[in-house]
Amino acid sequence: MVAENMTVKWIKIGKNRWKNISEGYIDPNGGAPDWAINFVQRQAPYQTVLGIQRMIQSPTYAESKEVPLFSYGDAYEN
Repeated sequence: MVAENMTVKWIKIGKNRWKNISEGYIDPNGGAPDWAINFVQRQAPYQTVLGIQRMIQSPTYAESKEVPLFSYGDAYEN
């Protein structure tokens, strides 16, 4: 892989509502067909949210008593 980058931003748009902005760049330098790269890029935002949903529903995180390192409720307040 010659180059790759992905940025994910969450913006609070109301009570219990968030907007997800995912941007990515990938340059396999001819190592993969265009259709495969486009498929992965189209699926990335959905898979990101699905992964987060699975994480917060797992007992490891749902039942955790650990204090988060950041306040996600006000992280990207508009």
